[in-house]
Amino acid sequence: SCAACPEHCRGQTCDATGKCANGCVVGYIGEKCDGKCPAGCATTCSSEGKCTSGCEDDTKWGPNCEKDCPAHTVGGCNQ
Repeated sequence: SCAACPEHCRGQTCDATGKCANGCVVGYIGEKCDGKCPAGCATTCSSEGKCTSGCEDDTKWGPNCEKDCPAHTVGGCNQ
């Protein structure tokens, strides 16, 4: 019997082992797209879980958008 494709596979396509064939939907990572990008990422992250599309909150920065920008920063910071 066929294994169900993991929920967050792009296009709901996977190989016989249940690994996503076309990558993951936005916001998910891993062979089976069972990992979530850090909460602060605007949309996408790398397979290592680093934000690749900037931070959702423009007062944050860092690979996981976990660091605060200096006080009174306007329009985000990119340290």
